[in-house]
Amino acid sequence: MATRKAPLIVGAIIVLIPVAYFTSCTVISSQQARAFAKVHVGDTEQQVIGVMGKPADRETSNGPRLIKYGAPACTAPCAQRLWYPNRISLDGEAWSVELGATGTVTATSHLTSP
Repeated sequence: MATRKAPLIVGAIIVLIPVAYFTSCTVISSQQARAFAKVHVGDTEQQVIGVMGKPADRETSNGPRLIKYGAPACTAPCAQRLWYPNRISLDGEAWSVELGATGTVTATSHLTSP
């Protein structure tokens, strides 16, 4: 009897793992999107971090370009760019917030790989 249950358990696991992954990815994406919608041009860096949390990466205009996101380099008026990736997304989803020299938001962007 136990040997008949093993294939069912294995089959259930095979089905549930992708479902759990897809659900987790979708939840993370929707949470980040809701937080990102609260970020506006003119907000301070502290306001952004208060809403979005600590950025995974920080790119500066005089530092190296973070090519992993596939975005153009941070150039004026961008003094620094804060990156918030969906770490488990297979399609490379990320949100960025550009801060000007005064430390306020000058632009925002939501990127996904094709």
